[in-house]
Amino acid sequence: MENSSQASPANPALTNPAKLATALPPHVWFGISAVFHYLGPAFAVLLFAHVGVLGMAWLRIATAALVFVACAAGYIPAWRASRLDPTVALRYE
Repeated sequence: MENSSQASPANPALTNPAKLATALPPHVWFGISAVFHYLGPAFAVLLFAHVGVLGMAWLRIATAALVFVACAAGYIPAWRASRLDPTVALRYE
């Protein structure tokens, strides 16, 4: 009997991000890219009406700092784990 408590996903490509790139046709990726290339400058123009030049500079600095912290938060533990001996790491589990 099959375990009915786990529902299978409607599209298996959604469970594996590597398969998602090949599951969607190129024109869909182009459309998504075009939307974001339009929205970025459009929001910037809307923000300039309400936020001064110095405020926009601080917004860009804060955004860059958040991206850096997010990347470091994922990279540093992975780098430390890669330096461990696997047998020593598994001994503590």
